[in-house]
Amino acid sequence: MLHFAGHIASFKAMAEAERGWAALARRHSVLQGLTPRYVEVDLGGSRGKVVRVLLGGFVDRDGARAYCFDMRREGLFCAPHPLPEPLPATK
Repeated sequence: MLHFAGHIASFKAMAEAERGWAALARRHSVLQGLTPRYVEVDLGGSRGKVVRVLLGGFVDRDGARAYCFDMRREGLFCAPHPLPEPLPATK
């Protein structure tokens, strides 16, 4: 099961995250053809909720760290981020 991904960017709302992702993919060829995951995270207090753009899927934090190292060499922000647990299937 995949437990981690690379956190590439954060935005205040889903529409901003989708536009931001499109802009990042246009500027960085390494991102072209990749499919992001959008995860809403509550940072608490006055910071509120953000939508994080995540890439990849890794079984452990070390895999995500190595991926992020490569992304940072390409000039991108990237930090390992836990993936949320999938919702159970409904019948």
